[in-house]
Amino acid sequence: MNLAPELIESGSENEAREGIEMAQLGDSSVLGDLVKIRTGIQSGGSAKKRRDTAKECDARVIKVRDVTSEHTIDYERLTTISTDADLAEKHWLKSGQVLFFGRMGQRYTVLIEGDVPQGVLVDKFFFVITIRNREQVRPDYLAWFLNSGPAQKFFKANESGSPHGFISKATLDKLPIDLPGLDIQERIGAVWSRWKRKKQAVLEALDSEGQLIAAKLDQAAWSGIHEQ
Repeated sequence: MNLAPELIESGSENEAREGIEMAQLGDSSVLGDLVKIRTGIQSGGSAKKRRDTAKECDARVIKVRDVTSEHTIDYERLTTISTDADLAEKHWLKSGQVLFFGRMGQRYTVLIEGDVPQGVLVDKFFFVITIRNREQVRPDYLAWFLNSGPAQKFFKANESGSPHGFISKATLDKLPIDLPGLDIQERIGAVWSRWKRKKQAVLEALDSEGQLIAAKLDQAAWSGIHEQ
């Protein structure tokens, strides 16, 4: 299995190629044997199927609009809802989980890492993936693999619905996944993280340059009007 050009584009070509070759020598499995997959909560008002006597709590919900172009979450911008406290406590977002979005022709992951604020839930349009045993698979490797060429090819061949297909839980469960050793997984995850940081830096630089160019053009246009 070819483990994707994404690593090659990271700037560490030799390390990436070596990691890919060693990953191909690892064991193989299917995703459903390694993780627990559930859908996020339904956060709309009609979804609050609870008794009037149920204890409620405030929770912040990650929606599709809250995912940045770098596939990270800005927790400060999340919408706050009131929901069933007992249900919410079973579904609080935790570091090390992976969010998967596979709808409307888009397929991407969000790796949840670092400090996660208390009281965060995930909207129903995401799958929340929890690794059963981190001695088998690392979260960063899993997040990368779900974005890799082989995984995307599998999703494309098995998506449901039309014209814009979606990826079902059953399809995720059946995804074949290569499992190199944890040291190789760590190296691949590190390369992928460096590539994401590099991409973010480039996007921020382009955005800053675009704002500067726009300001200069506005100034030039304003000056031209007053010179007439």
